[in-house]
Amino acid sequence: VKFYLRRCKGLGLLDLDDIIQDALEDNEFVEVVVEGDVMSPDFIPSQPEGVHLYSRYKEPVLQAHGLKPISLKPKEGLALINGTQMITSLGCEAVERASAIAKQADIIAALTLEVLKGTTRAFDTDIHALRPHPGQIEVAFRFRSLLNSDHHPSEIAESHRFCDRVQDANSGFMIAHCTAASLVSENKALCHPSSVDSLSTSAATEDHVSMGGWAARKALRVIEHVEHVLAIELLAACGIEFLRPLRTTSPLEKVYDLVRSVVRPWMKDRFMAPDIEAVHRLLVDQKIWKVAEPYIEKYRLEHIPESRPVSPTAF
Repeated sequence: VKFYLRRCKGLGLLDLDDIIQDALEDNEFVEVVVEGDVMSPDFIPSQPEGVHLYSRYKEPVLQAHGLKPISLKPKEGLALINGTQMITSLGCEAVERASAIAKQADIIAALTLEVLKGTTRAFDTDIHALRPHPGQIEVAFRFRSLLNSDHHPSEIAESHRFCDRVQDANSGFMIAHCTAASLVSENKALCHPSSVDSLSTSAATEDHVSMGGWAARKALRVIEHVEHVLAIELLAACGIEFLRPLRTTSPLEKVYDLVRSVVRPWMKDRFMAPDIEAVHRLLVDQKIWKVAEPYIEKYRLEHIPESRPVSPTAF
């Protein structure tokens, strides 16, 4: 297959030894066409016969994967370009990112519970055995593996074990939390079904369209908003430093150290967006999960018994 590079009128000529990458870097107005294609009126050949490049890559790529070129039958070409591949790819990305952020949400919630000096009673196995939903049981297990126990003691939890008062924590993250609240509200609007906006096309000769492309884009945006909401929550939970010199459990201290490696503590007001984005990047890269996962799996494999010390606020 022979391709021609064509430059836009008025711009510099392309040399015969130019490659496609050179053309795209040096000339924003370049078209690549198959030999024999009709030339658009806005373009002229860069040389009398044009600069031609040969497709040397198609066959080796297929051969490397043990594939052969296929001959498409009627309507098969349309099936490859009708948008379903875009819907599928965005949907797959949304599912993967949703799974990743859901796991990390448990870690963030555990750190939040610790900084609020909350109780761990709600995660007792006996409670969850009454309503044995697998996901619920797994989440409770993750909390137990990260919070105060004989395996991972927490000085913070011990400091309020015999406290019989409800903790009323206050956060200096009010404006950031307003941002989180607005993202949650926007998500509610984005969850409006795209299918209700369907309509017939091609003068009513085609079926109602699925609106799948817009639905996939909205789903991915919802996940991105959730990631940012949890990034804000994780930054707020790092207020655990105000409880120093008391320390939390080993896995949660590791999470705190990771966050502080990219975001320094607030000693005075500053623009928060770069810090939120830095932690958002940690979540997208699943680094929060990677720090905590070894502790969770060790707790699982060693079948560590639950710790239930006598206390109004903890096991």
